[in-house]
Amino acid sequence: MTKSYIFLAPLVAAAFSFGALGTASAALDSSEADALVGQFTANGYITKLGPVAQALGAAPPGFDEWNRVPSYKSNLSIVYDTQPGWQPTLISNLSLITDHAAGSGIGIDSFGSEGDTRIDGASVELTVLAPPNEPITVEPPLTITAKGLRASANYSVVVPQSAKVNGTASFTKLTVSGPLVGGQVLTYEGTPPKDFVLYSSPEVTITLNHHMEEAIITCVFPGGCKVIPTAFEVDAVAVTLTNADLYGKKISGGFTLGRAHAQ
Repeated sequence: MTKSYIFLAPLVAAAFSFGALGTASAALDSSEADALVGQFTANGYITKLGPVAQALGAAPPGFDEWNRVPSYKSNLSIVYDTQPGWQPTLISNLSLITDHAAGSGIGIDSFGSEGDTRIDGASVELTVLAPPNEPITVEPPLTITAKGLRASANYSVVVPQSAKVNGTASFTKLTVSGPLVGGQVLTYEGTPPKDFVLYSSPEVTITLNHHMEEAIITCVFPGGCKVIPTAFEVDAVAVTLTNADLYGKKISGGFTLGRAHAQ
């Protein structure tokens, strides 16, 4: 007897993935790329971000989708309450975004898909803004800047072999600073190891080249079990917040800068 069931790998369960490994995970042979995506919870309110500059495709037939955005600027107010006052805000400034989703289409015995994202320049600040009648500025609790950000995810199947997945992320230069990382200035250049934790505390975790995989486990008794990948995602920068203190405002959730997905 053969028994099959869905298994979410530990990386998926632990990750802040904004919903089942991306939008594309609803269809076979599909892929997706996003420059920026996230979700925040504050004082019982939920605020969603993006996806920004999304490229999305699904077979059949084969697809080759591009989304090129010269620049993206946004001041996203994170809803905390309905009263006027200091406002938690995510300030984003991205330049020369290229998001790409491609798939071969479902052939007789094979198919493959890929998602790729490139951002030449990025600045993301998690901060609080004073009311209009109070022209006061504060140091942003978290600032992330990146040059030459890249992320890619690939998924392929050749019957009767199991699916294969691969991908990675890299930076020409990444800088992270602010009180939420202990007042440090953290930098990274090149290709990080898979799931490289740049910083971790009870309030914030920042992971580079974060991999998430969804799989099916097929068990045959007797004989054992086999893990078959069904979806794969790479996040260039994954930020997870747990009651992070923004000058008295507690924020949870997080965001991803540079997401690539394939299945």
